[in-house]
Amino acid sequence: MAALDTDLEAWELLHPLIRDACKAQYESGLYRDAARAAVELLMDELRRLTGRHNDGDALIRGAVGVGRQIGFSANNDDNEKSISDGLKLVLQGLYKGVRNPASHGYDGFPRLETFRILTLCSFLLNRMQQV
Repeated sequence: MAALDTDLEAWELLHPLIRDACKAQYESGLYRDAARAAVELLMDELRRLTGRHNDGDALIRGAVGVGRQIGFSANNDDNEKSISDGLKLVLQGLYKGVRNPASHGYDGFPRLETFRILTLCSFLLNRMQQV
């Protein structure tokens, strides 16, 4: 994981906000905390970008998708709308499958899986901020 075929260091794959919020926890072996922090950062950024105050699935359903405040694409054609709808489902899955279990004591995310969660959160955060 130190260097990938892309000639990038592993930590370069992460959005700077995710890296800054999660690196110390990850390197300390606190994988659950790192994964949870990454998803919570996504939710915080979603609230910041939309001005909404709710959380979880209600926040995602109300703020993300075609015709909503945040789209993961320009939504100009069916392909772009599919991207927005699909990535909205990924965000909902991260909230339900990572943040919720981690918040309720689940501590089963191993090292590599946690890094993959951080990478996925970085991808979504980058799209959220760009579109």
